[in-house]
Amino acid sequence: ASLAYLVTMEWAQANGSVTAELGARFEDSLRALAAEFPQALSGVDGWRHMSTLCFRDLAKAEAFARELNRRGLDISTQTYKADCPPVVLMKVPLIADQVVLDFVVGAMRDVLKGLA
Repeated sequence: ASLAYLVTMEWAQANGSVTAELGARFEDSLRALAAEFPQALSGVDGWRHMSTLCFRDLAKAEAFARELNRRGLDISTQTYKADCPPVVLMKVPLIADQVVLDFVVGAMRDVLKGLA
């Protein structure tokens, strides 16, 4: 585990500028989704690779996460606090390239269209 951590830290430092750029693009894509689907989404929180889509309705957030899980994407609905708004959390790997990010955002768009 220690060796894996050291290798990961070396990789993260060597690829910091690319990772930051891709993370910013991912976050921008999520903000575009929120603008495209305002009936379902109230906004975006978080930063870059670790962001959340804020939903207006818990049932839609749960259906969204369930469908993306069915498609093989590991996301979750965060509803563990009584006063917590329904959000879906994404933790995209640092090694994800633009093709992977486009795939994830495309799947989200497809699911949101189905929820509309």
